[in-house]
Amino acid sequence: MRDYSVVKPSFWISGTGKKLRGDVEAQIIAFYLMTGPHSTMTGVFHCPIMYMAHETGLDIQGASKGLQSLINEDFCFFDDDSETVFVTNALRYQVGENLKPKDNRVKGIKKQFESLPETRAKAEFLNKYWDVLGLDNPTKKQAENTRGLQGASKAHRSQDQDQEQDQDIKQQRAAKKNRLEIQTTGNNNFLVTDDLVSSLERFYPALDVEQQLRNIAGHFHARPDELRPRTKITQFIHSWMQNRANQVSQGQSENDDPLGLNDKSWINDLVFNEDGTVYEKSN
Repeated sequence: MRDYSVVKPSFWISGTGKKLRGDVEAQIIAFYLMTGPHSTMTGVFHCPIMYMAHETGLDIQGASKGLQSLINEDFCFFDDDSETVFVTNALRYQVGENLKPKDNRVKGIKKQFESLPETRAKAEFLNKYWDVLGLDNPTKKQAENTRGLQGASKAHRSQDQDQEQDQDIKQQRAAKKNRLEIQTTGNNNFLVTDDLVSSLERFYPALDVEQQLRNIAGHFHARPDELRPRTKITQFIHSWMQNRANQVSQGQSENDDPLGLNDKSWINDLVFNEDGTVYEKSN
């Protein structure tokens, strides 16, 4: 744990801090990520949402909502798979402005960076600070490696490999097409990803998460007047899951619904075709 962290007074009157006015959960999580016991000078560290909730006193829903607001404002990046966070400007605030590769402070930063496990958060840090660390541009390097691999694959490619690749592409397209979407108030629906499902299964192990997500999609399909903006769907999902988890802990079925949020009577007004399409019965 570090002995101290730097938070400049200007945080409140400019940039992200100014944009977060009125968003109490986001302000709390922002300060926690800058000064918390797991934070580092690079801004990259392992920090599950459960830690954020427990150590700030927020519930999971509030911590998730606050974190999502910070992600939307590019204050930080969060890797769901490794539960690792990257506070994008932490290095500038905690170490200093205008760092150069020959700066003595960079040696310590580079050492800490090299000790980090390989995560998407670490990759995001490298994409932002590769020049400060005196390293190769990762985007350029990746492009060169890709061209090299493509050249080698063309030289050794067989008909079987071509067929396998075509099959993989078809499977990926089919999987993407079959992913669950939740309707929103905008034209861009919320796509349920594998990462989201895995994250929810960790938070709510007592629930059948995929079924609950289908319930949520059905809820909004039957009640278009209750649609949420896309940016609010994650918050709604956690609220829904938390209600179901509380029911299970009280000995009820996860599909018991005293508030009527999961009422399935609307299904009687729908017609399900064999091709998977659904439409409402005409009055």
